Amino acid sequence: MANLNEKTKFICGRNPLAKNNRPSFAHAEQEQAALWLTGGEVNTARSGLADYTTDLTESGDLLTMKLESDKPELNAVVVEGGTCVMLEPEISLSGCGCSDFTCKGAGVLAESGAKVDIRGGSIVTHGSTRAATIATTGATLKVFDAELATYGGPLPEGYVPVIGPGMMEPPAPLGLGGNCRTHLSMDNSESYFYGCKIYGEAWAALSTDSSGGYVYQEADDSSIDMGGNGYCIYSDNGCHVVLNRCTMSSGNIFGIQDGNSSVSFHDVSGTCKGYGFLIHGGMHDLEDIGTIRMEHADLTSVEEMFRCKSTNVDIYLKNCRIIAENGVILKTMLTDDSFYYQTRSHAEDDYGVQLCMESMEVMGDFLCEDPERKTCLNLVDTSLTGGVTGYPQFRLTEGSTFTATKDSQLTLIGSSNGLDAAAGVTITVKGSGESVTLPSGGKLVYTA
Repeated sequence: MANLNEKTKFICGRNPLAKNNRPSFAHAEQEQAALWLTGGEVNTARSGLADYTTDLTESGDLLTMKLESDKPELNAVVVEGGTCVMLEPEISLSGCGCSDFTCKGAGVLAESGAKVDIRGGSIVTHGSTRAATIATTGATLKVFDAELATYGGPLPEGYVPVIGPGMMEPPAPLGLGGNCRTHLSMDNSESYFYGCKIYGEAWAALSTDSSGGYVYQEADDSSIDMGGNGYCIYSDNGCHVVLNRCTMSSGNIFGIQDGNSSVSFHDVSGTCKGYGFLIHGGMHDLEDIGTIRMEHADLTSVEEMFRCKSTNVDIYLKNCRIIAENGVILKTMLTDDSFYYQTRSHAEDDYGVQLCMESMEVMGDFLCEDPERKTCLNLVDTSLTGGVTGYPQFRLTEGSTFTATKDSQLTLIGSSNGLDAAAGVTITVKGSGESVTLPSGGKLVYTA
């Protein structure tokens, strides 16, 4: 059966719910805003930090909202509980923000179970950690046909890099740049984007963090663009990120999947100038298995498409066009983050990396270089041309084929029917069997 999870016996992962998640780092510390709504009413004690124009209804909806400010750490609109519909807001903020875990400096902040709809308009920021939108503490944010853009800016004088509370730039081990996330979902919130244009200059366009056990984020019929060194999407531990009919472009990577989380793409296309996805285990244990599922995706990366660092992940691709210009589709390796390496499990029964490709034609290499975790490659009605190294478990089903164009190493599960190799190329299989010459002139040999 396609992509049967060997450990949990579920198809395509186990729809993780992050049972090993730590408490949320999110802690909204802001006390005032230009406009603060509590339960649908203006909170006069917390409003008035900047001048704005608005047409506010009795039910707490904003028929207009215009604000331009360079006040540091200013929140334009905070919606605390209740419901709010914002029509065509025009919000422009500049100046330094604050650690976005604290929720200071955002254009629109939805918190404490609020339900917020933004319909049309634009929210643009220039400044470090100056998010356009944030959803946290059980809030639901829905954004329709709007433009969200962030450009970052200088960090405050005396800032000392930190990971977690107080963080104003991406952790150094991720190899990213910039200092602003356009949208951030945290702490049991849900965020939805429909027909939006989402841009981040560097660090992140759509980000998740500090889930507190559950975060859901979805973008439909939207463009998600990362101008420089950053990512379009991130699914942190306990988070579920879904893209439907979206386009992506990135100056570095498409996205990051961390720990016990899920990523789902349907009819998504895009190009990136670095590698496609970083998949890493973070500070979690061997029970955490990430899930990536893609159908009808058309993605091109300059470097490898999937870079897996000391992680457990279940990847399922169906009817996808996946191109890595450097010729490497998947690369597994030990993490180069010493802290993560020390906190990750190193048990013999770690789940490792499982990749299933169904109904596809794939050209590229699979480099399995993590000595602590196994890799399982499953082809279903798929033709693969390239090389495979590191002796992953390898299965061909339902008429699949593998044509090796360079020396390859497999731990074959099931029949060797469908294996081929170009002249001068050898496929080495662990186990006992009869060495043969393959149809295209290459060799199939067995080793203990």
